[in-house]
Amino acid sequence: MKSFFKHITKKIYLAILLMLLASLSLALSGLFVKLADPFYSTNFIICLKSAINFATMITYICFFSGRKFQLRNIKTKNLSLQIFRALCGLGTVYFLYYGIKLYSYPKSVLLVFSYPIFVPLAARIILKTPIVPKLWIGIAISFCGVVLVVGGGNIFNVLAFIPLIGSLSAATGTVALKKLHGYDSWEVTTIYFFGLSFLISFFIVVVFGPIPQRIIFLPFLFALLAGIVSTIYQVLLSISSTMAPIRLLSPIVFISFVFSDIINYLIFDMNLGLYLILAFSLL
Repeated sequence: MKSFFKHITKKIYLAILLMLLASLSLALSGLFVKLADPFYSTNFIICLKSAINFATMITYICFFSGRKFQLRNIKTKNLSLQIFRALCGLGTVYFLYYGIKLYSYPKSVLLVFSYPIFVPLAARIILKTPIVPKLWIGIAISFCGVVLVVGGGNIFNVLAFIPLIGSLSAATGTVALKKLHGYDSWEVTTIYFFGLSFLISFFIVVVFGPIPQRIIFLPFLFALLAGIVSTIYQVLLSISSTMAPIRLLSPIVFISFVFSDIINYLIFDMNLGLYLILAFSLL
């Protein structure tokens, strides 16, 4: 019995470590998007990111998963839920990247990944998971942190609602991901997410553009790196969510705000105000 609980504990520790690495990947992805944005449209960056995500997962399945790549190996048992999760996940990316572009890099990261406070609500609606009464206190305190970010500073900025909507989308997608583990393996779930995300983002960039007319090496490299590290984030998120309860892991992603703040200070020489530090503490 002791060895069983020891094994469970090791899995949880490993899941936490993977989520910390995922948080760092997330912060780096936001940085590369910010660096590439003056030269390439957000739609193009997201499409490129989705293409890299999908190509990476196909490569993994073909050469490293130990499985022969056949259609039956990637057939899902719940296509509608896969599509729903892909729309939620891709929507989160759009709201995050447009938030970074139009609003603020560290604030957008903080707001989008305040989604753990909405996960219990989404789980109640989708999974019918009961909410422990004491959890409402935590949600209320955390929501005060969201209010500080949205309404704090010198003036209210309506653009703060861009990443906030992304937070709601992320919470819904996280619960959908947990439900998908009851139907498909993490490999199948991830390849459907990347594949559907690429198809949707490709359609958006073709219809709405703009498509870049020329390639500038360094900004294009930043866009590629954004795609690579975001792939790492998605894979680590999928693996860790199979090892521990999502309500335990989801708050760890707040650490991405700390990484973003450090990056923002070191590279852009910008320091956040006291109210944002207080907001992070409440969240």
